[in-house]
Amino acid sequence: MLFILYSQEPKLFYQKLSFPALKVSSQTKVEEYSNLEELEARLKKPLGNTMIALLVLKTPRELDRALYLTPLLADYKVILVLPELTAGQVGKALLLKPSYFTSLESDYSDLKAVLKKMLNFERKTSRASSIHDLYVSHLTRQKAS
Repeated sequence: MLFILYSQEPKLFYQKLSFPALKVSSQTKVEEYSNLEELEARLKKPLGNTMIALLVLKTPRELDRALYLTPLLADYKVILVLPELTAGQVGKALLLKPSYFTSLESDYSDLKAVLKKMLNFERKTSRASSIHDLYVSHLTRQKAS
């Protein structure tokens, strides 16, 4: 699984989130970007199997700039942290088709729950597909014998 974090200050965000599982999970590849140009370049590269993009947008201007990434985020599960939950910002955020969004002022408890659910679901899915692949391989070997 690929987890992409965009934040101008990733370390501060991790501290506030206090969610170290992202950094230590062997099944999750974490990539961090602190400017939108680098993030855009990464999003143009070939994709992995499951992708989650968490964008921490600190200013309304940054949200406006992130809207240009909309086509590149089509295959991602998008989570947004917005500057504020005003009608204008929420309206713009919905153009990015997020699975979840919150504000910078949030205590992030709901965000943690959403991330845990997404990560656990993906681990179960990848484990299930691995078991399925082993089973199919086993059946193929049996037929060949």
